[in-house]
Amino acid sequence: MDGTISKSGVNRKGGKRMSGLGEPGHICSEPSEAEKMLPLVRLIASDIRAKFSVLRSLSKKQHRLVNVDSQELRDLRRQIGLVSEEIEHCMAELQKIGLELIDMDTGEVSFPAVFGGNLAEFLWEPTEEHVHRWRRVNETEWHDIQDILGRI
Repeated sequence: MDGTISKSGVNRKGGKRMSGLGEPGHICSEPSEAEKMLPLVRLIASDIRAKFSVLRSLSKKQHRLVNVDSQELRDLRRQIGLVSEEIEHCMAELQKIGLELIDMDTGEVSFPAVFGGNLAEFLWEPTEEHVHRWRRVNETEWHDIQDILGRI
């Protein structure tokens, strides 16, 4: 995938990544830190969403052919396997930079953080230009970042 970071720390288009950011175990202390990684995260999330859409389409076709032993069914199963591997690769790319995919449909990604004195995570969605939400680790409810920034 173009723009992903290799083990050497160079993105696949040849540019150096920012020091400290994107390292496994790196914890963001401000939303702006997470936002510095968004160009790369956008590419990966976009790839995942596109591949997941293809996978869903192939799975529907496979479901219609499930009782038929044919070359078409074998080809579909092979394609499903390949697309599944591509999705796993994209998810591994996120994990390599310390991030987690929350939802394949939406492409939501979480960034580990310490925010407002809490072990937390920031949430970014591909429809957003900025990181706007956060939650404490092990909570289910997301909060608007501006709510806590106003109290800090």
